[in-house]
Amino acid sequence: MFRSVMNTVINSSYKGSSLDAVDKGLSFNGDNFRLDAGSEATLGGVFTSGAGSIVMWIKPSSDGENDDGTIISKGTWSLKTTSQISSLMKLKFTHNYATTNGVWEQSHYTPSLTSTGYRHLVLSFDASSGDLNMYIDGYADLGPDGTNQMAETSTPSGLASSDATSRMAIGAENLLGTDCFHGEISDLAIYKQAFTHDEAIELENGGLLYDHLAGDFNTSLKAWWRMGDGPEGEEGNIIYDMSSYGHDATGNGNEYVDGIHGREN
Repeated sequence: MFRSVMNTVINSSYKGSSLDAVDKGLSFNGDNFRLDAGSEATLGGVFTSGAGSIVMWIKPSSDGENDDGTIISKGTWSLKTTSQISSLMKLKFTHNYATTNGVWEQSHYTPSLTSTGYRHLVLSFDASSGDLNMYIDGYADLGPDGTNQMAETSTPSGLASSDATSRMAIGAENLLGTDCFHGEISDLAIYKQAFTHDEAIELENGGLLYDHLAGDFNTSLKAWWRMGDGPEGEEGNIIYDMSSYGHDATGNGNEYVDGIHGREN
């Protein structure tokens, strides 16, 4: 039996180191721009066997191309913005399985991503159990009535489909530029572990950018793209991976943006 699990915040203390100079992000035009992060083995299976997580700062301008803007995908799974109302967007996570694909989508707009400022997002998923946890700005994804926002709208069955041969696309469903994300992303990290509520608070780091290399979870870090504050220094189309794996991501016309210092209210 698969299920979605949400827990409530236990404490609001912040740990982890912060970065002294972080003020860049990458703009996605919602049309044809995307990053190609490759298909190396260490990026494969993050959500296929066991648990993995996506961590980032994000500011969507809209819910994207075809009202289905893809934040990140890798063949058999994707994370998207959808169902925009005014400045608010919902999130949808999809993972393919052998018999029936799994789909999880927010059922409320509080908390949510917004076009008015950056939000910190942590999404953890365990393909074996079907448990999905999502935190925005360190808070659990519970609606105002206390119910689970990230509702399982399609229950997966069978084995999780492998993404081993697929290339990871950031900002689009695939490298052809389908269902593109519209907005800005900064400091995107991939981990091969799930995060608890307290750990999501640590990663949110009081609204400051978090040093994933020096943090408590660095042994499970698989990729970290700083989106302009890394060695790329706002130049060229390569976003360098700060982890030890070298998953450098290549864009098709990178446009960097200024003024990102953690959360904007």
